[in-house]
This record gives sequence, structure tokens and C-alpha cells, in this order.
Amino acid sequence: MTEINIDWEKLKNPGGIFKLFQQDPKDPIVFHKKWAEFKKMLKTRYLYLDDEYRKDETIDNMMLMFYSGAFYEIGDFQGLVGFTSVFQNNKCSLAFKIWDKNLFGHNLVKECKRLIDIYFDNFKLKRMSTSSPDPKMAKLAHMVGFKDEGTEVCGFKWNNKFYDVLLLGKVKEDKECVVKAKKSHTNT
Repeated sequence: MTEINIDWEKLKNPGGIFKLFQQDPKDPIVFHKKWAEFKKMLKTRYLYLDDEYRKDETIDNMMLMFYSGAFYEIGDFQGLVGFTSVFQNNKCSLAFKIWDKNLFGHNLVKECKRLIDIYFDNFKLKRMSTSSPDPKMAKLAHMVGFKDEGTEVCGFKWNNKFYDVLLLGKVKEDKECVVKAKKSHTNT
């Protein structure tokens, strides 16, 4: 495996419209207020979180998962972009939650592409995946270079109604990604 030189400063301070969503030791109250607001959004906003996860205790437990990745605040708490399950020389997952519709536009797309490239380059990723039942988030994923990879039929339940989840991926174009899995058929 090749050694990876990660630019941690670039990941901590990517610039542009993004800043790392973390507690400021000088003013921890601001972060906790934002986290409380985001928790409320997860419970109430259309297609933000499956029914089975929209409980206070479950959302609090999700906070632990939150810290296993890196989340970036967009603008002045107008949305979050998160990178989770980051495996060097391999892959990671991406999550978008954008609640300020004024953010949508060319600048958001350009800045998201730049941040995604920072992750691809720093961790030598081959692929990134995301999924969403929300057509707006899927459209944003398309705009930043993700391609459709399939649909999880009835994969999301919100207010007792089932929604399909669009699965999307972005693959780094290089020679290492051209090996295709061989199909094997076995009779049982």
C-alpha cells in the first residue's frame, strides 16, 4: 500500500463556503445550539431521517456516528456536508443536508466539487457514494458529478409513507479502477 500524505490543515480549513462543523473551545454554546437545531430538523424536515430513527434517544446516539466522520457547515449554518466511512485508498460516503434554498446555485456546485476533490486527493479515494430519497439532494449529487447506480425501492419511510432511495456514486478515473468483477454462476 502506498503511503498517503494527508494535508490535515486543508481538511480542517477547506475555505470557501465550508468550515469544519465542530465545537469552538472558546464558545462551545454556539455549536450546541446549532446541533440542537439540526437535531430538530432531523426529526421534522421532509425526507431528512427515516421514521425509525426520528426519536430523541436514537438521534442522540447518532451523535457518536457524527464524530466518526467530518462534517462541514455550509455558509452561516445553511446546510451540512458530511464525509463518513472514509477508507484510505478505497472509498467513503457523502451526505448532503441543505435547508437554505438560497444556497442552491453555481457557487454551491463549484464549492462542493472542490471539497469532494480535496477528499479524493487527500485520501487517494477510488469512489464516493451517496444516497437520498430527496430528489433535490439527488439533483445536487448529479450536478457535482455523481452518477446513478440504482434505486432502493421503498428504502425510506417518512411519516408512514415509503419512498424510493436513489443510489449514486462518483468514481475516480484511473487505471486501478478498470478491473471488473467476474460474474460467477454456481448451481446449488
